[in-house]
Amino acid sequence: MKRCEELMTRDLRWTYTDATVMEAAALMRDCGIGFLPVCDRSTARVVGVLTDRDIAVRLCASDGKASQVKTVDIATPGPVVCAASDDVTRAEELMQAHDIERILVVDEHERLMGVLSLTNILMQEPSWRALKTARKVLEREVMGPHVPVESVHLTKSTSDGVEPTGEPSAEEIRSTSGPARDRVDAIVGGETRDIRTFPG
Repeated sequence: MKRCEELMTRDLRWTYTDATVMEAAALMRDCGIGFLPVCDRSTARVVGVLTDRDIAVRLCASDGKASQVKTVDIATPGPVVCAASDDVTRAEELMQAHDIERILVVDEHERLMGVLSLTNILMQEPSWRALKTARKVLEREVMGPHVPVESVHLTKSTSDGVEPTGEPSAEEIRSTSGPARDRVDAIVGGETRDIRTFPG
């Protein structure tokens, strides 16, 4: 069984707790990434993770200014970590338990050493176990937040000052539509072609 340090990505980018969200976002943009570990500058310990989603949702939800808000204020605290010497099975267990695709790999002082992703495991350690982990973690992405159909109520509204357009409903279009008909009006490659059109 391989250890986490054998599969992890060592070429990392990270940010510090006292960095601004604007600085972190610029780093994400320049490096083409959407995930940054957040480290304490004095101890180098990992204290959280910051994603592009955190910036988009948490910063906007708090009406914050990116140049004034610190990364630690919107980052997810208490990152899920494993030791470099841990077996890959330990990382897989953590991924499944927390529904995450990345695990931070740290040393005995909780200083960042690397990141082990689900992709790392699937590419370098293919097994039924890795596939089981992928299925469990990605199941969350497939299902997404679910709102029961019964709780969705659609109503006509003109409260925004926009008057109804008078366009036909789907039912009206369906009841007045006839069968498809041939129309010779397409020229493709210098030749006239017959195409099928549907009344609309």
